Amino acid sequence: DPAGWWGLAPLSDDAPLVDPAEVVPVRPSAIDTFQRCPLRWVLGAVGAEAAPEATRTVGSAVHDVAQQVAEGLPPADAPAVLDAELDGLDLGPGWFDQRQRERAQEMLTKFLAWHARADRELVAAEEDFDVVVGRARLRGQVDRLERDGQGRLVVVDLKTGKTPPRTVEEHGQLAAYQLAVTEGAFADHGRATGGAALLQVGGSQKAAKEHAQPPLPPDVDPRQSWAGELIAEVGEGMGGAEFLARTDTDCERCAFRRSCPMQESGRQVTR
Repeated sequence: DPAGWWGLAPLSDDAPLVDPAEVVPVRPSAIDTFQRCPLRWVLGAVGAEAAPEATRTVGSAVHDVAQQVAEGLPPADAPAVLDAELDGLDLGPGWFDQRQRERAQEMLTKFLAWHARADRELVAAEEDFDVVVGRARLRGQVDRLERDGQGRLVVVDLKTGKTPPRTVEEHGQLAAYQLAVTEGAFADHGRATGGAALLQVGGSQKAAKEHAQPPLPPDVDPRQSWAGELIAEVGEGMGGAEFLARTDTDCERCAFRRSCPMQESGRQVTR
């Protein structure tokens, strides 16, 4: 019955996002989003996302002060410095501004308590890195680069969101950090990885919680490990021509629901 047919608009361009002969830029913090929903990742990557929410802006302020503490700011001075950082932000009406300030100070308090009892040596903060694994060009900054008791490097990423990671054993962002270490991104400090961790200071828990990923197997070439294979696969996928839409528990909060063919309010996305 022609009345029941569905038609699809033709593609305006079926070329891959990145030329097959070129490396693919991969931000470690975007890997988890790509794994959960490639369509959501690509729409965000091409600039379809709205301006940052106030909560993410507050999180950036907490990150900035945590970095200053790592670089020598006395912890006792940190709350006042954070207040000054927040003064420069538009946090909304009075009651909302106050709540965001309280939340920021709560996160900072959790971070400072964790920082005071940390049992690893801090090597660097906001350290740049740039390495290539397969077609994936891993590039960015690590919040904290630390050294454990065995002399190995451990990357710690500060998380100010409320939702903890679903799993860390094969978490893509942490895998990327471990590979960056083994590929010599921080060669001045070493190449042995002691694992990586997400430090959660957001959420309702009373103390910062460290979600640690075990070190990569020392008897396996890192590029041949599960982490190396994962990052190589992500690089190929991010540079591809097709990006699947996948349903997930985060769909209700996704900014791209109206552009998703898996949602009732969505529609086909082509280019």
